Amino acid sequence: MKNKIVISYFLIVSFSSIFLSFKVYESFVDQNFLVLAGRGVFKDYTNEYVYSIQSTFPNITATTIPIETLKANLLLNNGVLEDTLLTMIEKGDKANPFIQIGNANRAVYFIKKNNLDSAYLYAKKAYYGLPKSDFHFKLLMDLIEIKRDTIELDAAYEFLQGPISESFTKRKLQVSTKIKKNLGKTEEALINSVLKNNSSDEYFNLFSKALDIGFEKTKDAFLFSKEGETLFSNKEFLKAAQKFELAIENNPNDIAYFENGANAYMQLNDYKKAIILLEREIRELDPRSGKAEYLLAISYMAENQKEIGCNYFTLAIQKGFKIDNKVVDYFCLELNKEKKEK
Repeated sequence: MKNKIVISYFLIVSFSSIFLSFKVYESFVDQNFLVLAGRGVFKDYTNEYVYSIQSTFPNITATTIPIETLKANLLLNNGVLEDTLLTMIEKGDKANPFIQIGNANRAVYFIKKNNLDSAYLYAKKAYYGLPKSDFHFKLLMDLIEIKRDTIELDAAYEFLQGPISESFTKRKLQVSTKIKKNLGKTEEALINSVLKNNSSDEYFNLFSKALDIGFEKTKDAFLFSKEGETLFSNKEFLKAAQKFELAIENNPNDIAYFENGANAYMQLNDYKKAIILLEREIRELDPRSGKAEYLLAISYMAENQKEIGCNYFTLAIQKGFKIDNKVVDYFCLELNKEKKEK
């Protein structure tokens, strides 16, 4: 009799263990589907299938994300805006209230429902609950931009502790330029703090220059430059050169405007104007690539000032600009021979 009881006990335990293992395996398959479908890998499925995925055991993934939250997120991405999603998100919060993904999902839900006040409320809850999340920060910044809330913009950024990602600082500056009438010491301090550790960062250097001349002029210069590029591609070189000069007038801190303008004049064989632009670029901006020196060399050669042209070829090469030796020899070989003979 005892043997029968023991055998029955072990059979029950073994069956339970097998059943639980099967349920866990089945859940892992569903979790993998939810994650990959959320990334767009799986597309051939129905919303009904998503609703049917069980989330009782286990109720969270191996990465601690509630399964109900993943389901709600996927349904949101598919355009589902039923109130049942809020119930699913709430169930997810009970499984893991610490990662704030539920509040982020609520914010997205209310954005899609065009209820921006509620979206803003939940975006702030998600962010201040877990401020280092890239998604939470970007979500809040997007809503701050829509709301034009300069006070919240500064408060949200100042809330960050420890090392701050440069992507966070960039997004903060982008929103600042769009919703603040004037950028001041706060933005300047941010830019300088980044440049202190990474002085060659092109993005923050451009921002620093833009602070000096103003963002309206920077924007106007950019638009003139884009018009110039279009005209250049259409071989309307004079009009292109004039647009690049307008860009320089608004923003004399951008090397590309000078070089593009000079190139346009060179296409017109107006090397004198090209030389004026390039000499000014070198004098005021001290470019490092050697391209300006190379264009100057070509321009001076065209003006039959070979010695100056050859000197600029040498300077371009010294700065690391790659020039085919055959080109330099073609222009300068005879001149170098004459110098040696003297």
